[in-house]
Amino acid sequence: MRMENNQQKVSLSDRVAIPTLFVLSAIVFLLLLCLGWQRWADVLIDFGRELYVPWRIAQGQVLYKDIFYLYGPLAAYWNAFLFKLFGTHALTLWLFDLLLLGYLTVLLHRLVALMSCRLTAAFAVLAFTAFFSLAHYSWVGNYNYLAPYSHALVYGLVLVLTMLLALYRSATCPGGGAMFLPGFLAGLALWTKLEPAAAMCGALLIALVVRCVRPMGAGFIRRAGAFAGGFILPFAVCVVFFCNVLGIKAGWEALMSPLKAALAPGVIGNPFVRDMSGMGDVYGSLRQLAWVSLGYATVILGALIAALLVSRVKTEVGRRWARLAAVVGFLLCFSVASRRMDWNVVFLPLPIFCLLFIGVSLLWKREAVDSHQWTLLRMAFGCFALLLPGKILLQTHIYHYGFVLALPAFMAMLIFLMHDVPALLPKARFDARTFQVIMGGLLVALACVHIGFSLQQYSFKTYLMGTDRGRFRTFAATSFAVGPVLDEIMTYLRSNARPGETLVVMPEGVMLNFLLGMPNPTPYYDFIPTTIALASEEVMLQSLQEHPPEYVVYLERDMSEYGARYLGRDYARTIGRWVDSRYRLVFQSGVPPSTGQGFGAIVLRRED
Repeated sequence: MRMENNQQKVSLSDRVAIPTLFVLSAIVFLLLLCLGWQRWADVLIDFGRELYVPWRIAQGQVLYKDIFYLYGPLAAYWNAFLFKLFGTHALTLWLFDLLLLGYLTVLLHRLVALMSCRLTAAFAVLAFTAFFSLAHYSWVGNYNYLAPYSHALVYGLVLVLTMLLALYRSATCPGGGAMFLPGFLAGLALWTKLEPAAAMCGALLIALVVRCVRPMGAGFIRRAGAFAGGFILPFAVCVVFFCNVLGIKAGWEALMSPLKAALAPGVIGNPFVRDMSGMGDVYGSLRQLAWVSLGYATVILGALIAALLVSRVKTEVGRRWARLAAVVGFLLCFSVASRRMDWNVVFLPLPIFCLLFIGVSLLWKREAVDSHQWTLLRMAFGCFALLLPGKILLQTHIYHYGFVLALPAFMAMLIFLMHDVPALLPKARFDARTFQVIMGGLLVALACVHIGFSLQQYSFKTYLMGTDRGRFRTFAATSFAVGPVLDEIMTYLRSNARPGETLVVMPEGVMLNFLLGMPNPTPYYDFIPTTIALASEEVMLQSLQEHPPEYVVYLERDMSEYGARYLGRDYARTIGRWVDSRYRLVFQSGVPPSTGQGFGAIVLRRED
């Protein structure tokens, strides 16, 4: 397959379409930003950890020693640095995340433009803004780029994508020193989260294989040495720091703990993990994937037929009207089909598109000076996109973990459909622009649907709660009155807790610790089944006994998704009995927890 270098050729219609797509992207972003303000985070799950951990590090605690942590140290220490520099407030992270979101948007545009064309890159910006940036698809927040459930995951994604761009740029630079930057970025990404780090290793391996196709000489050795030097620097700094603070053995074990935790039977075999990955029902997942893939194939075949028919229209004006008719026809079909569509499975075939993207990259002979670098970038990006959603491979989605894990795969699909297929169509028989317009129209229709999902979730969060450390909008409904209940709990503790007293929230809800400025005296900021399995109930109980908090807040939180419903009753019974024997009820808000009748919480005070 051959292609001419048309990167700099922009048609008149593209000169109109590209700015229009940028304007639409800006409108969508401002809409989601304004209507979603303070609504992105979940006040009970995960995001509290993203605030609490850097706060405690900024106060002098050491990760892995004083704080139980399952990710690499880079994000936690960087966020602690931000708190030190700009103040301990949720807004500090939001503003930095906003800057990072802008950078990621520009980065994606540049990468997609290098791998395809400017029009596809403009669609990529719109797709990222509408589907990923500030999305809120379920009652749980945190799966967006302003309040991510894991900054480590987002930082890892940004570092790896920046590394790929730097790798592409360094290939054209004289000398070997330019490879130091990609190596340094790769070394930093290693200390973020396992998913981007592992996928990055696969991408680098592919890049090495592609590079080895060409003859190697002294220049290659210099470049490899510069890359290795850059990679080793952050690796060595991190190892030296933790080994110095914790001791050589304990420091190394601490740094390896995220990998050990990811491979632990208590995590791999957990019902939540198995259901999220699709491994709980492999046959059912594969059957579902086959049906959705068949739907995609039908749409693509229909678009190809439309492109074939439009190419037979003799005049340019006639072709434009024919394209418009084709797009309207496809959108009408989409409107009918969307009424019965299961939106949770719409993007299951993303890994298949990654394979197609890699295959095209491998076989495409691009007639350009930078053809080898272009192939290297596409192959490395395609491999990264395929490996990153490994933990959700059979249930690939853009909600939940997919807001990061599926993003590169989504871009690979976009490039394949918007650029690769139209460019490969024989111009004498197909009107490639028709195919492109149909795919673009369907993408915009899908974007509108998903924007509607986010706006709907935003509309449910009407209650403003918080302290001078951060304010959040959350649910106020009677059946799930999170905001009013937590506000009452915080009001009670602010009135009754003395300075220096400590708090443990069970089974999770460390956001209260952060908002109240009350530290948890133990390393364990949550007591969910996976944490119990990894740390062991005996060790966690011993920590509670050695450092008993003055207050315990127990929240309504059904853990059935993890295989056990309520703490103290269905799991961690020893911890539950210890709390019952040492603490007395002093305050209740909402319905009694562990009843399943609605949201509520109780405050327990230690009996000295």
